Amino acid sequence: ICTLRLPDFLGVTELYDRLKERGFIIYRCKADLAARHVQIANMGELPDATIDGFLTAVTAVVETARRRSDTLDGRTPVAAGPIP
Repeated sequence: ICTLRLPDFLGVTELYDRLKERGFIIYRCKADLAARHVQIANMGELPDATIDGFLTAVTAVVETARRRSDTLDGRTPVAAGPIP
């Protein structure tokens, strides 16, 4: 299990809902971590294509939220480069 802190421009519910639409389920944290953190986990072996699909989906959701936040803040959105 990995616990991840979300950036300020992305809420837990938005990430959860957008990933669920794409076929991935993440877990909401409880108590003090509930507002800004999620958990991801897997059991067993996953094909590379599934992992790549999850990472692609997360990237798309985060970048969409970032562009929206930048636009609302009056900044010019910058396209994300490749993930190293």
